[in-house]
Amino acid sequence: MTQPPPPSGPAPGFTAPAAPYTYPTAAAPALPPVYARVPEPAGPATLGVIALVLAALATIGAGIIGVVVALRVAATVGPDLAASGTFDPRLFSPVAGDVLAGELAFWIGTALGVAGFVLGWVAVARRRGRAFGVVAIVIAALGPVLFIGAVAAILGVASAG
Repeated sequence: MTQPPPPSGPAPGFTAPAAPYTYPTAAAPALPPVYARVPEPAGPATLGVIALVLAALATIGAGIIGVVVALRVAATVGPDLAASGTFDPRLFSPVAGDVLAGELAFWIGTALGVAGFVLGWVAVARRRGRAFGVVAIVIAALGPVLFIGAVAAILGVASAG
């Protein structure tokens, strides 16, 4: 094995620095200062109010129309439906207009309820009537349950006797 050559002096023409070499100190990285996010001021509550009105129209309006239609259908068809013991769609021909009104109330209520639900979430997220938006979300979510529950209860009671 060969030995490395012995150390020699500085190369010809080299001048040593005046001060001994020191490692540079690590400076703090230049990061932008961190500021707390200043929340936007709450805007007008118009969006939340619109969401609440749509949800209330969907729930209350469609519910009232559905209950009235269910009462008329049950009063007309209920006794015949209970007496026949089977479901015959021909029994509903005298109340076809009422059934159509019930379906329209359901679908229009669904569209208004979905609009109220979505606008309620937007109002909450954008701080444009948060309280109204939360109430609109709750009412719009309960609307279908109340509508179907009320109509089913009326039709069930009326057709049972």
